[in-house]
Amino acid sequence: MNSLFNRVTLLVCSCALVALGRISIFSVVAFLAAVTVSALNYYFSNHYFKIAAIGVFTIASFYFTDFFFYYPLVYYDAFSKSGIGLFFLAGTALVVNLKSLPFNIGLILVILFGLSGLLRRNEELVNRLNRDYRTLRDTTRENAMLLESKNKDLMEKQDYEINLATLNERNRIAREIHDNVGHLLSRSILQVGALMAIHPEAPLQENLVEIKDTLSQAMDSIRDSVHNLHDESIDCQTQICSLIDDFDFCEVSLDYGIEGNPSKEQRYAFITIVKEALSNVMRHSDASRVKVSLREHPALYQLIIEDNGTTTASGHSGIGLQNIADRVEALNGNLNIRRERGFHIFISIPKEEHHESNRH
Repeated sequence: MNSLFNRVTLLVCSCALVALGRISIFSVVAFLAAVTVSALNYYFSNHYFKIAAIGVFTIASFYFTDFFFYYPLVYYDAFSKSGIGLFFLAGTALVVNLKSLPFNIGLILVILFGLSGLLRRNEELVNRLNRDYRTLRDTTRENAMLLESKNKDLMEKQDYEINLATLNERNRIAREIHDNVGHLLSRSILQVGALMAIHPEAPLQENLVEIKDTLSQAMDSIRDSVHNLHDESIDCQTQICSLIDDFDFCEVSLDYGIEGNPSKEQRYAFITIVKEALSNVMRHSDASRVKVSLREHPALYQLIIEDNGTTTASGHSGIGLQNIADRVEALNGNLNIRRERGFHIFISIPKEEHHESNRH
């Protein structure tokens, strides 16, 4: 838009300069030729075409003085690094034609010619600033997106560490309750039993029985609470992520797609199977990459463990795979192994609700 405004301004100034002199048919031809050359150079950025068009127009000005008045418009494109030859040609035309023009018109023409160069340089400066601005804007946007991605990764890692710390704290509390409170209750029950044996009197015996029953109920309640607390502390995704983080034999990627809450037995199975599979890779495989995928479907959970190792089939056979097969069988699941282009374990385990519906 800035370039078009500059061209229109120079065209109006040139036409006004022509109007100061004598207007002839050649003035109209020069006007049409200047507009054509400027328009073609505006829409087509071919360097050689620009030089040829401006050169032809300049040569025509040697024969027709009216062409000379439109130099500011035509040479607007020549100020963009088109070569010294054109300016040498223009200078020659200026020297030849200025002698035949009135002094005031020649002076105005020279001023317009200089103004054309200033406008062109200003346009190039504005274009360069716009390019720099767009580059800076894109770079800033890219850095902002990168920073946002890093912040997201940091928050996810923070959440993972907080969740892991919470689970570890639950395990610690469960162990302390089991070791301390459970031990005290067990000792109290034994002491009440001893008192019952020493004092067989009926009134005291009944009171001791009630105390013993109360302590036994408290012991059962604490035991159930400890087991529930321990079971809640087993988070499948967190535990598998911890196994992968500790595995430094090769690169491991995890695709965890379970939104529901598998049963305790299923969680234990998934964690143990992944641990056993990674152990087998480390002992028997020359893999450089392992992928673990855990997905949830309407009626089953699917666990896929794949590596790109070239180890023979016998290298992967043994007690490790047998342990995996036993765990899958205990949950009424299916196990498939493929040894083409790596080692692939496919496991599907029915959901607990599906089992219950079958049993009913």
